[in-house]
Amino acid sequence: MPAVGERHEVSLHCARCRRTTVHLVTAGIGGVSRVTCITCGRAQAVDTLKFMEQYTESVMRRLLAKPFDITTEFRRSPRDFIASFPGRVLTKPFRVAAELRATLDIIRPRRSRAARPRPAVPPVIGELPAIRRSSQVLLSAPLLWAHPTTEILDVAHDLGYDGVELWAYQLLREESDPAALAARIRALGLAVTVHALSWDLNPTSRVE
Repeated sequence: MPAVGERHEVSLHCARCRRTTVHLVTAGIGGVSRVTCITCGRAQAVDTLKFMEQYTESVMRRLLAKPFDITTEFRRSPRDFIASFPGRVLTKPFRVAAELRATLDIIRPRRSRAARPRPAVPPVIGELPAIRRSSQVLLSAPLLWAHPTTEILDVAHDLGYDGVELWAYQLLREESDPAALAARIRALGLAVTVHALSWDLNPTSRVE
C-alpha cells in the first residue's frame, strides 16, 4: 500500500482558476511535494524548499486584493459586514499564525512528524495529472437566505462551488424570471438543482 502522508490546506494562487483557492499540499520523499488545487484539480510537483516562494507570492496577491474584497463585501451587505468585522479582526492574527505554521511544517516538519512515512511523489518537477472528482459540490441556497438568488449564484461562483441547490419557495417569493435566471446560470457555468416545495406546507401556508 502507498504510504499516507500529512496533507496541509494552504491558500495559494491557482494559474488555472486565476484566483486564490485552497490547495492540498502533501510533502513527499526526495524534497518534492504535491500541490493540488481543490477547486479545479490542477496538480503540481514542486521543490519543497522553494515552496515558500509560491506561498509568499500568493500572500502578496491576497494583500493587494484585500481592499477591493472588503469594499465589495461591504457593498453586498453593509449590515452583515459591520456585524462580523470586529470578530474577524480579533481572530485574524490567529488564523494567519495557523496558516503560517502549516506552511512551515511543509518545509520543515516537526520531529514528531518527521518519522512518519511519506507518500511517493513523482521526482520530476512540473505538472501532474489533474485530480478528477467523481462528484460535484453545490452550495445550498438557504445558507444565504437573506440574499437574492442572483447574488447567491455569484457567491457560489466566486467561492469555487460547482453549482447551487436552489429552493422553489425562494424563486416563487422573488417572482424570478426563469429565462433571465437560466442565462445567468449558463454565463457562470454552474450546475443547478431545484428543491421542490417542502417548507411551510400547512393549512395556513401562503404557498398556493
